[in-house]
Amino acid sequence: MAEPSEKGLDHEDIETLAKEYKGREKDPLYEAAMDLIVRANRHVVCEEGWVMCQALRELFQDEFERYEEMGRRKGVEQGLEQGREQGLEKGIEQGVKALVYSDAEAGVDRAFTIAKLKKYFSMSQEEAEKAMEKALASV
Repeated sequence: MAEPSEKGLDHEDIETLAKEYKGREKDPLYEAAMDLIVRANRHVVCEEGWVMCQALRELFQDEFERYEEMGRRKGVEQGLEQGREQGLEKGIEQGVKALVYSDAEAGVDRAFTIAKLKKYFSMSQEEAEKAMEKALASV
């Protein structure tokens, strides 16, 4: 290994350490030591927009891919959850409109329609009144 400069390690030192670390990624002591070395020598490891030297990129490729996959899965899960929520909201909105339109066409008293909204859609009095007004406004 080359003599460390006043600023710390150089690229050659970092690449040598990275090669020595390969295969020991699961060892908590090696992981902690490498983490400390990389953080202390960030100026060597990271250049022009945080581009890592090739040895470190290769060393951590599996880990990068694992985190990338975890991020993708989390994104898909969040997207599905948002889709379900939006679908449920749309379905409730359409159901409310259908009930309000049907009752309005049949001449059902507004108070009775509001009572049905409260019962079938678990709405408060205020929510049912607002939902009814919104549905009737879109006619």
